[in-house]
Amino acid sequence: NCTEIWWNRTACFSGGLMAAKVDQLWGYLDRAGRWVIAPRFVQAGRFSEGLAAAAETEGSVGYIDLRGRFVIAPQFEHGTWFSNGRAVVQRAVLPAGETGESLPAPLARLALIDVEGRQIAPINWHPEFFGTDSDLSSAENVLDNYPDYFDSGLLPSSRDGRWGYVDRDGKWTIEPQFDLAFPFQHGVAMVYRFSRPGTIVETDDSFE
Repeated sequence: NCTEIWWNRTACFSGGLMAAKVDQLWGYLDRAGRWVIAPRFVQAGRFSEGLAAAAETEGSVGYIDLRGRFVIAPQFEHGTWFSNGRAVVQRAVLPAGETGESLPAPLARLALIDVEGRQIAPINWHPEFFGTDSDLSSAENVLDNYPDYFDSGLLPSSRDGRWGYVDRDGKWTIEPQFDLAFPFQHGVAMVYRFSRPGTIVETDDSFE
């Protein structure tokens, strides 16, 4: 449910709360317009599965519960909402042994985490997916506008410039084979191969 709030910003309730900004800081209101979580964040995302990405200082994002307590400590540069128990985050640095497939920052440092903040697997989104006019200079630009959620338990990811789909554990369910792959919606996803659009369904990775 979305509503127009008094400072002319459209926002949505999730988990019974809505992120709201006053005096340059974000907090969360209930449906009666009362502050449930007082404004103290420089970034505040929507609640999903009881958690919301939030930061008290720039570039240090963690996840808070519905009472405003950090249950995943601030450690990321940016993070998406949770879907099916997973979120995509921008890590500050690459762990030892990860190469990031020689992707430009911030694409090289994306990873899946679970609701306890454990890093499940790296996620690769190659630049060509975003188009030549896209601003990839920050994690916020990448994660706010592109396929950062699961549907049907699958998430688009790429390897060696080809796209497929990984499951909640970061394992390939549909092997990389497409020029481009979009998120699933209601069991169907749009993919491209050799610039020819088609669809695939959750239980069948054949190209149609």
